[in-house]
Amino acid sequence: MILVHFLKQEEGVQNAYKRLREMRISLDEGLSIAILHYAFRKTDPRLARSVTAHLQTLVPTLQEHHILPLMLIQLNSCDFLGFWATWHLMTSHGIGLPADVELRLSGLFFSHPDALHKAIQISPQLSDVQDRTKTVWTNCILRALVAQRQVNKALQFFGMYPWASRSADIQTYNILLEGCCHVRDAENSRVLFDQLHEADLLPTQETYEHMVAAFSRAGDFDRAFHWLLVLQDSGYTPSCLLCQELLWKCTMANDGRAREIRDIMLNHGYEVS
Repeated sequence: MILVHFLKQEEGVQNAYKRLREMRISLDEGLSIAILHYAFRKTDPRLARSVTAHLQTLVPTLQEHHILPLMLIQLNSCDFLGFWATWHLMTSHGIGLPADVELRLSGLFFSHPDALHKAIQISPQLSDVQDRTKTVWTNCILRALVAQRQVNKALQFFGMYPWASRSADIQTYNILLEGCCHVRDAENSRVLFDQLHEADLLPTQETYEHMVAAFSRAGDFDRAFHWLLVLQDSGYTPSCLLCQELLWKCTMANDGRAREIRDIMLNHGYEVS
């Protein structure tokens, strides 16, 4: 009852919790979760770690809501090593990383350069964590670098660590291919496609569209139309946005294949301007 009073007053909770633990008074799951939420509001990682550890003794299998407050505290304070440890705890209980946490991680890297720099600095230590963690972590860093148009740095990061390519998924390559489109780097697009093929990853429509865009932006229409044919032969319909860009590029270059793109657009009901 004392602890409940402190929770309502939002003061003295940590000391009351510590005192009850010293007295070996066990807290039930509901009160423990209430303390976790308090720790999250107060950004208190020590209290959150203690309560999460206590919850492990109360329930046979931790659930997402038992672990998420500690993970978010660590993420918001850029305690990435602690974040990895909590992520591992979550994985060990069969819980995948919540989608909103992955979005928060990407957003943090994009909007806070210091956080991105720190994440890159500690990335060599990722060699000891699980592959799925490596994949998500790598993708979040690459996504932030590409969004900031630091494409060369993204390619360097990806090539620097052997585990990055071993744990890469098709999303990893699509992020890098998008970056190559931004800087008209058709040659690295080709290299990346060869790598994903060697890794037995299945290209998506996004993959093929990035290949078309990279070569068209580089002015290599022969290869751009080759990849457009590959996209269609793979059962995909080129998007309206891709067709509009390719039509504009061909028109500006006085390339007669603009008519072919116009026909594709009309066949799929796209507006031709």
